[in-house]
Order: sequence, then structure tokens, then C-alpha cells
Amino acid sequence: CLNATKISGTLPPKYYKMRRLDFMYIEENALSGTIPPQYGKLEAIDFLSFDNTRLSGTIPPEMGYLHGIDFLYMEETQISGTIPPQMGKLEQLDILYLDDTKISGTIPKEIGGMNGLDFLYLGGTKISGTIPREIKELELDSLHVGRSELSGTLPPELAKLDALDYINFGRTKMTGTLPPELKKLKNLDYLYLDGSLISGTLPEEWNDLEELDILCLNATKISGTLPPKYYKMRRLDFMYIEENALSGTIPPQYGKLEAIDFLSFDNTRLSGTIPPEMGKLDRLKDLDLDFTRISGTIPPELGDCDNFYELDLDSTFLSGTIPDSFAKFDNLFDLEMDHTQISGTLPKVFDKMARLSLLYVHDTPISGTLPHGIGKWDNVEELNFKNTPISGTLPSGFTTLDHLEHFDVSSTRISGVLPRAMGNMNDLKKFMASSSSVSGFLPSELGHIGKLEWLSASYTPISGTLPKKLEQAGDLEHINLHSMQLSGTLPPEWGRLKHLEKLSLYGNKISGSLPIGLLERMRDLKSCELTKATTDALEWNTNHFYCAADVHETFASYPAACVPLQYQICAADYWIAQLAGAAVGTLLVLGLLVFCAKKARDNYIRKRSKLLNEVTSTSATVLSDLSDRKAGAPVVIVDGKSMGLAKATDSSDPRHCDE
Repeated sequence: CLNATKISGTLPPKYYKMRRLDFMYIEENALSGTIPPQYGKLEAIDFLSFDNTRLSGTIPPEMGYLHGIDFLYMEETQISGTIPPQMGKLEQLDILYLDDTKISGTIPKEIGGMNGLDFLYLGGTKISGTIPREIKELELDSLHVGRSELSGTLPPELAKLDALDYINFGRTKMTGTLPPELKKLKNLDYLYLDGSLISGTLPEEWNDLEELDILCLNATKISGTLPPKYYKMRRLDFMYIEENALSGTIPPQYGKLEAIDFLSFDNTRLSGTIPPEMGKLDRLKDLDLDFTRISGTIPPELGDCDNFYELDLDSTFLSGTIPDSFAKFDNLFDLEMDHTQISGTLPKVFDKMARLSLLYVHDTPISGTLPHGIGKWDNVEELNFKNTPISGTLPSGFTTLDHLEHFDVSSTRISGVLPRAMGNMNDLKKFMASSSSVSGFLPSELGHIGKLEWLSASYTPISGTLPKKLEQAGDLEHINLHSMQLSGTLPPEWGRLKHLEKLSLYGNKISGSLPIGLLERMRDLKSCELTKATTDALEWNTNHFYCAADVHETFASYPAACVPLQYQICAADYWIAQLAGAAVGTLLVLGLLVFCAKKARDNYIRKRSKLLNEVTSTSATVLSDLSDRKAGAPVVIVDGKSMGLAKATDSSDPRHCDE
């Protein structure tokens, strides 16, 4: 026995020499490697367990030689491959646990040879195919193949397993209908078919399953109505028939289900009213009728179920008021009546619900004020009154709710100021008061709530400044404070809110420069609204931010949604100025180039004109001289002047030509 140790390494093959070894427990450790085929020679072995280890590989066919083995546990290992047909020879095997392994393939028909098999657990594996008919040869007590790849239909042969008390085909690919023949399983305690593809209706014959304790048919394709005679299931404790096409009404006979603790029909097409007979179920702890078509009023008789732990009536067509008989619900933990037409006020009996942990009455016409005894709800974690006509102020005991995590009075008529003592609500994660009449200031003590994740008070008349100490609430993810009367500047300390994802502050009177630390955080925000272009009269006087000196260094890396409109204009102005400066510089250079080019061109034209003038003048002189001299007299041109040959060769002239 080496259970729950730090043993590692592999199984030594030579342990097969332990001829008298009867029990081998090596569970819950770091054992790895494979099962040596030599272990098929452990002649005396009766109990072999390797569960919760890192063993891998396949099951050696040699295991089929362990004719005396009674118990074989390999669940929660990395064992893979198929079930060897040779294991069908293990006639004395009582328990085979292979659940949550990587076993695949099909269930071999040779399994019919395991005459002594009582427990077959193949859940959470990759076993596929269908249930072999040879299974009828077994004496099974428990058959667990849930969370596998099994398909096909439920074989009627299951009805021949007289000792069967546990069946689990949940979350498989099983199809077909529910066999009426299962009524013969007089010892059946548990039937799980949830998450399968089973269809059809509930067999009326199943009312003979008087020992049935749990019936779970969630998320199937079951349709039809609830058989009234199921009340004969005297020991039925859990009845889960959720998320399917079940229709019709709740039979009043179900008030005779004496042992029932949990009754759930949520997400079905059930209609009609809640039978008053349900009040006779004095053991009933959990009634789930949410997301059904149940209508009418809540019967006062339901208050006689004084063991209620959870009552889910949300998203139904229920109306009327909350019965005063609810005062008997001393143990009520979860009450959900949201999205109904239930009206009236919250009765004073709510003050006595000391164990209440969750109360949802949001999106209903319920009015009045919050219960004055709310401070006595020491265990309460979630309170949601959103979108109701509830009015008044926050009760004085509200801040003493040490375990409260979620509080929502959005879109209510709740008024008054937020108490500073809210800073003592250490477990508060979400505080929602948007579109309420809450006023005053945002207490700086909110920063003391270390677990605060969501703060929302938009569309309220709250004024004052943004509390700097809010940065101490290091878990803050959402700050929704737009469309209020807030003023002042953005606290630089908020840049230390490392988990912040959404920041919405538009529609206030906040001004000043955006702190650089907060600008750095804005890079990672999923949503950010600091200003907003709107025609809403309430938001005309919105925030106005001016540019920081280094806006040009920081602006480019932020998404547009995270930059205020004024900042965009400011940054745009900066870049326009930069571009304008560059343009002016470029124009100056171009102007200089044009000026130089013009000067060069003018100089060229001037020189060319001078040259042309000289040529023209010279030509005129020559023509004049030619006309004055005798024809044929030699003429020489010197510096644009004509002269006779004799003159041209005058030795006294420095420009005398030697040749």
C-alpha cells in the first residue's frame, strides 16, 4: 500500500515474482510508464489499483490471465488503447473502473463473460459504438458510461439486469426514446440521461419505479407532458427535467411526492399555474421554474414549504404580490423573481430572512422601499433591484453587509447620498446606481474597498470631484460615471489602476490636462469615453481638456476611442502647425531656388543680349567699312573693329600679328 505518496518512476516488471501478493495499492502519486505485461502472472492478486497516477500505454492482454482478481482500478490515468477482449475471461471480476482515461474503441462483446461484474465504469473515456447485447449476461449493479462517445439507443436488454440500481448515459450520443421496459428495474435508484440525444416522451409505465431516487433528463430532446402518476415514485428525491421541449402543466398530484427535495423544470415549455398542492411538499428545498410559461399568482400555500433553500421563479409570467406566508422561509438562501409581473411591495417578512444570500427582484413592478431589516442579512452576497419603482433611501444597515458582493439599484427611485461607511464593505465587487436619484458626492472611502471591480453611477445628480483615493481599489475594471455633475480634474493617481478596462466620464464638467500616468493606462483600455459629441441637452456642457506640453510625444500611440475630442483637436492643431512649419520651410527653399534660377536666367539673358549687340554692332561697322573701301581691299577685324591690312600689321600696335 503506497497510496498518496510521492512515489515516482515506473512499475518494476519483476514484481510478478511476488507469488502471494493479494492487494497492490499504488494510487495518487507520480508513478509513470506502462503496466508490465508480466503482471498477468500475479496469480494471487485480488485487488489492483493504479488510479490517479501518470501511468500510460495500453492494458496488456495478459491481464486476462488474472482469474482470481476481484477489483481493478485504473481511473484518472493516461491509459489508452482499447479494452482487450481477453478481459472477458475475468469471471470473478467484481469492479472495473476505467473512467476518465484515454480508453477508446468499443465495448467488446466478450464482456458478457464477466459473470461476476457488478460495477462497470467507463465514464469520461473515448469509448464509442453501441452497448453490446451481451451485457444482459452480467449481474450489474452500476453502469456508468456518461461523458463518452457511445451512440445508438438504450437497449431493452437493460431491463433484464434485475440488480441494476445506477444507470448513467449522460452527455453521450445516445438517441432513440426512453424504453418503457425499464419499469422492470425495481431496484433502480439513479437514472442519468442528461445531455444526451434521447427524445420522445416520458413513459407512463415508469411510475412503477418506486425505488427511484434521482431522475435527471436535463438538456435532452424530451417532449410531451409530465405523467401525473409519477407521484407513485415514493422515494423520488431529485427530479431534474430542464432545458427540453416538455409542455403542459404541473400535475397537482405531484403534491404527493413525499420524499422530493429538488424539483426543477426550468427552460421548458411548461405553462399553467403553480398547483396549491405543492405546499404539501414539506421536504422540498429547491423549486426551479425559471424560463417557463408558468403564469398566475404565487399560491400562499407555497409558504408551507418551510424547508425552502432556493426558489427560482424568474423569467416567468407570474403576477400578483409576494405572499405574507413567505415569512416561514427561515432557511431561504436564494430567491429569484426577476423579469416577472410580480408587483406590490417587499413585505416586512423579508426582515426575518437572516440566511438570505441572493435576492433578485429586478425588472419587475415591485415598489415600496428597501427592507429596513436589510442589515440583518449577514450572509447576503447579491442584491439586485434594478429597473423597479423601488424608492426611498439606502437603509442605515446597508453598509454593515460584510459579505455583500453585488448591489444594483440602477434605474430605480432610490435617493439620498452614498454613505462614507461604504468603505467598510470589504467584499463589495459591483456597485451599480446609474439612472437612480442618488445624490451628494462620491465618498473617497470607496477607495478602501479593495475588491471593488465595477463602479457605476451615471445619469445621477452626484457632483463634486473624482476621488483620488479610488486608485487604492486596485481591482477596479469598470468606471462608469458619465452624464453627472462631476467637476475638477482627472486624478493622476488613477494611472495606477492596473486592471482598468473601461472608463466612461463624458457629460460632466471635468477639465484640465490629462495626467500622463492615466494616458499610459489608456493604451490598454477596451473602452474609453472621456468626451462625446452629442445633442443631448444634459450633456452639452461636457468635459474640456487642454493640451499637455508633450502631447505630440504621447498622442500617436493611443486608440481614437481613448482620446478626448478636445485632445484630438489639440493634437491635430499641433500636427497642423508642424505641417505648416514644414510647408513654410519648403516654400522658402523653393522660393530661394526660384530666385537663384531667375537670377541665373537673367544673367544668361543679359550676357546673350550683350553678345548679340556686339555682333550686330560689328556687322554694321564691317558693312560700313566695306562700302567706304575699294572692292577687294583686304579688311581685318580686331576687337570688333575693321581696319586696313597696313594698319592691322602696324608693328607699333601691341596686338600686332606676327603672321
